[in-house]
Amino acid sequence: QPSALPSACTPAMTAVMGQSGHSEGYEKSTKRPATSEDGEGIDNSATARRATMLRRKLAELDAVLQSMGETTAVFQPAIVAADQGVIEVVVGSSKMAEDRPELVPQISAMVNRAYGYRRVDRRDVQERLAMGDAGSSANRVLHLAISNGAIVGCMSSTIRVPWAEDGCGHWGLLVVDVDHQGKGFASKLVAAAELRLAGACSEIQIEYEFTPDEEESERLMAWYEGKLGFRCTSGHPRGHGKEFRKCRKPISQEDQQWGRQARLTGVREEFVAELAALESALQ
Repeated sequence: QPSALPSACTPAMTAVMGQSGHSEGYEKSTKRPATSEDGEGIDNSATARRATMLRRKLAELDAVLQSMGETTAVFQPAIVAADQGVIEVVVGSSKMAEDRPELVPQISAMVNRAYGYRRVDRRDVQERLAMGDAGSSANRVLHLAISNGAIVGCMSSTIRVPWAEDGCGHWGLLVVDVDHQGKGFASKLVAAAELRLAGACSEIQIEYEFTPDEEESERLMAWYEGKLGFRCTSGHPRGHGKEFRKCRKPISQEDQQWGRQARLTGVREEFVAELAALESALQ
């Protein structure tokens, strides 16, 4: 199994990322400085220590990112598609659900309509969105494709799943609104999910059901096992009856480098935001 860290990984990068690719040891603080009834700080020593630690870790991150250099290709989560306006792929969160009360029912209806049956309910969608609250430390997240302010697709990506070994990520629940299919939204979702997984994994697994001579199944197989480069571990289709296909593909070293750079950049953004809040509290 390929290493979960690139061969050029420095000790500083290992400290930041952890052996699993997570930002272990650099958890975001959920505690607020203690305050008196009039809002004045009682003891800011813990806040000051946290701020000092974040400054040190930011310096380490900057050194690691500088050592990684510029990637040969730049991932653009927001792209312009012909005649479709701006497409943005973001990680969902509970805050998004709070800010947009219509979001959860919209996602639920979109997914169930695309599947043709009740695949998820509103509670399931809420839980999936909340998983993104952990930021760079999250295991599973729900990616959302947004075009002109409207949700047009979603999919999940998971760094660790119980049915695969460490280092093998997973994506699934790939859905594009039935009124927006065939416009490249699925490809953008997959690109975002695989970039995220490349920051912590060396391989990706997917599963799907296949029925020979069924047009939609044949189309999906051509996309998954053709264009996307997955290979089914169970070999060629039997040629009759519905079957469950488990497929994998390796993540290239170059893609792992891009993924880790994107992941570290995300960690840095989280640290900067937390440090700004702490410094404001200390004033």
